[in-house]
Amino acid sequence: MKVSKNVFIFGVLISIFFCTSVRASLSDSWNASEPESMYYIFDRTTTTASLFREPVTSAPATVIVITAKEIKERGYQDLTEVLEDLPGFDVQNRIGGQPGGSYIIVRGLWGNNKLQVFVDGVPLNPENGTHLVYGHHISVQGLKQIEIMYGPASALYGANAFSGIVNLITKDVPKRPTSSIKVGAGNNDTFTGYFLVGGRIVDSFRMQLYGHGYRTSGFDMRKEYPGNLVDNGYGVLTPVYNPNWPYNTPEQDYDFILQAIDKGWHILSTYSRTRQPNNIQTPYYTGRTQLPRDKVVIDTLNIDTNKTVKISDNLKLRNDFWYQHYELEPDSDYGRITFNNYIYERSDAYQLDERFIYSFLKGKFIYGLNVKRVFAFPYINSHEPFNHGDVYNGFPLARVKSPSGEIINIPSIKLQNYWVFGNYLQLTQSIFDNLTLTLGARYDYDSSTHQGSFNPRVGLVYCLDRNQQIKLLLGTAYIPPSIYIRYKAWIGVNNQYAHLPSYLFDKKLKSEKLYSLELSHCYEYKHKLSSLISLYVEQAHDMIREAGEQLTGYTFYFKDGSVVNDAVVEIPTNSGIQTDFGVDILEKYRFLKHWSIYLGYSYLNAKIRLNGKTYNAPKVSNHKVKFGITGTIADLIGLNIRMRWWSGIYTTPYNPMYRGRKLKGALVVDANLRWIRWDPKWEIDFTVKNLFNTKYFTSGTESEDPTYGTSLPKIPQNPRQWLVSIYYHF
Repeated sequence: MKVSKNVFIFGVLISIFFCTSVRASLSDSWNASEPESMYYIFDRTTTTASLFREPVTSAPATVIVITAKEIKERGYQDLTEVLEDLPGFDVQNRIGGQPGGSYIIVRGLWGNNKLQVFVDGVPLNPENGTHLVYGHHISVQGLKQIEIMYGPASALYGANAFSGIVNLITKDVPKRPTSSIKVGAGNNDTFTGYFLVGGRIVDSFRMQLYGHGYRTSGFDMRKEYPGNLVDNGYGVLTPVYNPNWPYNTPEQDYDFILQAIDKGWHILSTYSRTRQPNNIQTPYYTGRTQLPRDKVVIDTLNIDTNKTVKISDNLKLRNDFWYQHYELEPDSDYGRITFNNYIYERSDAYQLDERFIYSFLKGKFIYGLNVKRVFAFPYINSHEPFNHGDVYNGFPLARVKSPSGEIINIPSIKLQNYWVFGNYLQLTQSIFDNLTLTLGARYDYDSSTHQGSFNPRVGLVYCLDRNQQIKLLLGTAYIPPSIYIRYKAWIGVNNQYAHLPSYLFDKKLKSEKLYSLELSHCYEYKHKLSSLISLYVEQAHDMIREAGEQLTGYTFYFKDGSVVNDAVVEIPTNSGIQTDFGVDILEKYRFLKHWSIYLGYSYLNAKIRLNGKTYNAPKVSNHKVKFGITGTIADLIGLNIRMRWWSGIYTTPYNPMYRGRKLKGALVVDANLRWIRWDPKWEIDFTVKNLFNTKYFTSGTESEDPTYGTSLPKIPQNPRQWLVSIYYHF
């Protein structure tokens, strides 16, 4: 019998997993009250996995914690740089536009709406479900730690907690006045900086404010990638970018975090704005330009207030009220040579969460009630900016006629509003001294789709001894269809195409669903070596595709009286099943007092079954290696070297150049130097990304078919970047 290479590799990894596990005795149980360290993986704690503080090793999930010490040592500027170094993540930069400044893919599940990002438990993802943009506005320099939880989490967090959770934990609000500032500059007119100031104002009232800014002129890819050719969809090779047209893709980002604490109340407010270039991934011959006007500008404001009330020695009540405003600014533009194509959307959400936490001798019980009210204005594109009101009458299509003669009128585009109700519970119980069981479930109901979703979780943590744990994890997650409300009409270029909501055609979308089974092993040896090995299999059903179904042979009737025959309507649809299995490994070793290394490896086999055919999941690689070394030289210089290697990236079957085959893999090295002994209050660091100036490409976000002007078959990535920064602590 012939055994495939991938199956053989997976079998070898399973053997390693179990050979490592059986080394331990079954005697000692682990004392969870040991003090937290900022260095050792096993001493770190998390609140993300269970909504209460616990060691990462006993949490019923695979969790990796990145501390403030590591953020500084490795020179991380934003969240994207952190995720690049973690196993299980495929990160594609320079995507641009509304889909995201970078594309973050966890364990093969692509879509920037699938990974939920929080600040102290307050969500940054837009509540209308659109894709979160990963730019420099999700900065990390004012954080205490970052908690990354892998796998589905809808049993606790409800809708859209699909492939994982990232929780950005802010630094504690200080009791004494303290402040610090950092400024930096780099190539391509890059400037960045942050400040952090806080302390007691009066009596018990304390505040802390963090602010961060970033701007760059960007690279001119015509010069960085001269002579690179792509297939134009008709078998003709043409340059990636027109060498005779201007190419200017600046970016400006900033974010603020304000915290206040008084008499048990905690107020958290976050605000961010990102200005991303919008036509990076589109070929020039489609009429798209690469100019400063081609951008998306996105504002996100969160205000959260919460208080925990102690009802008795065993019972606590947490009250939490939260508001979010998200807006894609009206001057956001997909520019073309002959006209502007403005885009717009917004949403407001209010949420009340009441959570009871009951502690008993060997466990905890949590019950929560969640009520959310969402107001969402659909995505539109227009020749003129739309920035006011709750009704849009400027959509050019008046009605469409199907091949059978059915007339479908296009209504005015109005603000959508709906309720989401959630109930959740979780029981964590020590069955034996070395065995802990977590059972949880949540039911959510969405009034916009009249659909409910039930999501359970099971976590079984077995402590082989003080230094080893094995976890068996089962979970589910869902994404509701109500977020896929898009009105697009490509007037002026391809006026035979339009994107419309499926409900206009009496087609009801189902929720996208994920099922996951995971087995992980944690091991630590004498506070020098720590190891995490996680094996998983997951399956996503009813995947929602924004333009997944094409309805052909339609007639378009425009408001200006014109008529277009033989046109195509594209609507969202549920289609396909994705099955993934793989392994994530993270090893850390301290070999000298001030020197350590980490090594991460991921293997992923991801297949999509669609329309009777099976193909490799696009935009991900089978193998990824992450490596880093950190230390100090003569107590004067801090050094960090980070390396990322990945095998080829799969493309979609309709990619005109690769047709489902792989883009070439790459090896990228980053470096950071810190002068740490100049003065106790001062610090200077020098960071270089892509140290060896590797030329490499990634895959586009959508169809990768330049025939229709959507995306390049491959997108060139940034060359070498450097940044010099000065830090001062007052």
